[in-house]
Amino acid sequence: MVTLTRPSRWAITAWAVVAMMSGIDKAHAAASPPGEQLVIEGDTLAVVAEKHDAWGQGGGGGHEGLPSLHLLLEPLFSEPTTAVGSRKEPIAINITIALTVPKGRFDVHNPLLTLPLKRGATPTARYDSETNPLSAFDHRGNPIPLVYFDEDPVEGPRLWYLDESGQASGKEAFVVYVTFTAPYRKTDEKTQMGPRMDLRRDVSGGGLVGQGMGFIPVPPPPARQEGGENSVKGDDGWAEKWNITVEWDLSDSPEGVHGAWSLGDENTVRTVDTLDNAITHAVFAVGYLQRFPSWDVDITTTSSSTTAAGGKGVYAMYWLEPSPYDMIHLAKSTQEIYSRIAAYFDDSTDPFRVFFRRIEANSGGTGATLSFLLEYSLGSVEQENEHDVADLLAHETVHEFALLDADPPGKGNPEWQEEEGSWYVEGVASYIGALVGLDDPGRREWVVASMNDYAQAYYTSPVVNMSYGDVLSDYWGTVDITRVPYDRGLMYLVQLDGLIGEATQGEKSLDDLIVGLYRLRRDGKPNSLETLKEMAADLVGQEAFERSYAAMFRGDLIVPSKDSLKRYGLTLVEKEWHRFELGFHPNSMRTFKVQGLVIGSNADKAGVVEGDVITRGFTVWSVAGVAGTKMKLTVLRNGEEVTLEWWPRSQERVEAYGFAEVDSNSTPDEL
Repeated sequence: MVTLTRPSRWAITAWAVVAMMSGIDKAHAAASPPGEQLVIEGDTLAVVAEKHDAWGQGGGGGHEGLPSLHLLLEPLFSEPTTAVGSRKEPIAINITIALTVPKGRFDVHNPLLTLPLKRGATPTARYDSETNPLSAFDHRGNPIPLVYFDEDPVEGPRLWYLDESGQASGKEAFVVYVTFTAPYRKTDEKTQMGPRMDLRRDVSGGGLVGQGMGFIPVPPPPARQEGGENSVKGDDGWAEKWNITVEWDLSDSPEGVHGAWSLGDENTVRTVDTLDNAITHAVFAVGYLQRFPSWDVDITTTSSSTTAAGGKGVYAMYWLEPSPYDMIHLAKSTQEIYSRIAAYFDDSTDPFRVFFRRIEANSGGTGATLSFLLEYSLGSVEQENEHDVADLLAHETVHEFALLDADPPGKGNPEWQEEEGSWYVEGVASYIGALVGLDDPGRREWVVASMNDYAQAYYTSPVVNMSYGDVLSDYWGTVDITRVPYDRGLMYLVQLDGLIGEATQGEKSLDDLIVGLYRLRRDGKPNSLETLKEMAADLVGQEAFERSYAAMFRGDLIVPSKDSLKRYGLTLVEKEWHRFELGFHPNSMRTFKVQGLVIGSNADKAGVVEGDVITRGFTVWSVAGVAGTKMKLTVLRNGEEVTLEWWPRSQERVEAYGFAEVDSNSTPDEL
């Protein structure tokens, strides 16, 4: 089999890396003669074209007639220092995208590639023409000029077009090769939290981890005409299937370096899928990756190592050392959590992969295609116990199953920073994750504790009555606002469970709605927020659903029925909880300076002073999530660090409801 390679003649030198990429430490670049340019040999591209064309026409498992994309990734490394134990560290990824599409698909009017510039507080990799451009070539190695246009100068997306002088190649198909270098994003302990899509360098230095949407541009869907032969009701084009190959070129990498992707960790993996699933929402990792099961174990269930591992029971976890966790124990626990959740969703046997990356501060996770990405820091290890980590792992695992179709372009409210359906996407992950994501001898106690953590976070929130429209308009404004879909979403789902049980005399429950939506998504059918609303209305009645949804959207206090979740051995009870009050503006943790100190608050009483310079502290997200957790903050005064602690709650008791076991001897149904 011909292997797609990037020979030494295909050289992006260290000086070019420094010149082209923001985010790479110049001191790490190896010296190379100035003036050396990116060189593409025509015979090399001919080999690429032969292999790529064979795949696109059905060779090696491809589907004839589909467009094809071949993604080649080659990590770049720094030179080791003279220190003992020093090694080459990955600093960027050279990327080649080979595309074969019907002639006329790309031209001066239909963009070749697209990539957002920013989402929330997270920027993507920049490929500006002056510093780090994309380069395009035809199958003969002839340059194809590209121009780009930003729909919004801050958010994007950026669209790359063929310049008017660009010529299509091939008689029936257009073949184009795009090369570029993906930098990792430079971050530190003051980097603002946002969507975890950026390509980051693990704090260990040993690897790069990120989602495709953060650094890999892909072709947008073709323009679809109403009633045209490619028109599908409810399909905005992102459901277009492609023959996709992802290949890691590790020929020049040090020993011990591996590449992994949401759909496999062999050097070459092929699949037929949408670009949204296989590239944009997939996780990519490369470096000195550790794996569970170990790398000497064959985890594939197919006979060929070059096909996507889509068999039964495939599970793997990836991380970089050193890690403060017992990663083998954590991997086994995560596998058990996944097994429980997969059983809930029709005993799903989809493969699943978990990626860890260590960052400078904070923690969290994000769902991805057949996988999720979890971030942690040394500070989060101090703050979060085993229960907290299990909750996060369970929450992110549910995202693999319980998702909604994205809003078609132009259909969502342009003022909203997040889609309306986030209350379901995050709420159901909290709901299912809490109820089935925990095990071991203390599982029942953990279930109650997890549900009560979410309930108290909802009822004690400073923005409990904030309109959901306002939440979406300022989604990344403060931690309090960002939490709303997670906590309000869970409580609204609990309320829906009670409404469904009452309307169907106990014959149906929220599980029918959740699993029903999953089945639609699994079978490739429309699975949007509107679908959810229609299904919920069918279960509880149109008027009852609309009334409950409008109340949730307004910010009315949600009080589920007492019998909600009774089948799980839980009942609703009144709670005496105090309003969450950090004691100063929560964004002080982003600016690292105390602002808006509340006089008389527990923070004030603990000695926090307006203008204090913050060096480190617990995350507001975590302390708001557990009623009894204290806030810990270290500030700099007169050149010395002072550590302060307090209970971040006010004296105000709020109307609140939590969960308790129906009786201590009952055994709840398993989800």
